Amino acid sequence: MTRILIVDDELPMRRLLHNWVEAADVGVLEAGSAEEGLALVASEGTPAVALCDIRLPGNDGLWLAEQLRVSHPETAVIMTTGVNEFDAAVTSLHAGVVDYLVKPFSREQMTQALNRGLFAHRSRQALARMHAELDRRRAEIGDAMGELETNASGAVEALLGILRARHADWHAQARRVARLAVNLAMTLQIREPALSDIERAALLHNFGCLALPDTLFSRPESALSAVERAELRAYPLHGHAVLKHVPFLAAANAIAIAAHERYDGTGIPYGRRGEDIPLGARIIGVALAYDELVSGTKEPPLAPTEALDVLSRTRAAEFDPLVIGALQTLRPRSE
Repeated sequence: MTRILIVDDELPMRRLLHNWVEAADVGVLEAGSAEEGLALVASEGTPAVALCDIRLPGNDGLWLAEQLRVSHPETAVIMTTGVNEFDAAVTSLHAGVVDYLVKPFSREQMTQALNRGLFAHRSRQALARMHAELDRRRAEIGDAMGELETNASGAVEALLGILRARHADWHAQARRVARLAVNLAMTLQIREPALSDIERAALLHNFGCLALPDTLFSRPESALSAVERAELRAYPLHGHAVLKHVPFLAAANAIAIAAHERYDGTGIPYGRRGEDIPLGARIIGVALAYDELVSGTKEPPLAPTEALDVLSRTRAAEFDPLVIGALQTLRPRSE
């Protein structure tokens, strides 16, 4: 059962809050001091929300909020006080407190604050689960990478083997994007060794997806929570974190992390724009966008001429005009 911790040195106030909170069908823990509240948490388990008075005998509510932030970060703290002090509110918010109630407050105000606290608790739980999953997946990938051959080509093939085993469609897309990226680069007169770096970066551009739960990719972005959307937008960083341990892929890794940036600064993970984005990454960005349009990976597929029109007109601001020009010169066919 969801539990709420109430910490207030005034017994009538604790009882009132107990009755109000219990009506929300949650369990209630009561304490008259910060030390007693912390002992209750240690013996009874982590509460979802702590309603805590700032002014307590002994250590105050801010001390308790800090202890909970360190040892029970999923608990959302709502601070209450009988003194309407701006400084106290600011200090409590800096301590990680999610809301602030000034006594006397109504049952409706407390209910609204409690709902915000429960939402914050659920969000923190989801974030903790996601970080645990990220750590697990990174460990798995790290173990697999321990067996890589000590050359770039062997490393890329081994990494692609991991990708293919997890998601055959991602692997197939990586191959298509790499072929088009190489052709675009050659059209732009790019030669070795930069050409091979671009190819490797294109093959590994979505490797960071392996560090994230599959559920993030099986639902539309509009259905994801704010926490999940933030993790999804950061997935190139996960790939970078793994690939940086392969020194002979350093140049490709520097390109791959920027492959989802956009010329107008709307991309991920850093929002870099224009020529601040490596040319290889700008090439891969066009190749990836074109492939998504003609292969139908996200929407119904378009004919090559329609895809070219979308990229050069409707979405022109997202891409380097030089690379779009190369794509128009190349005029690739859909596969």
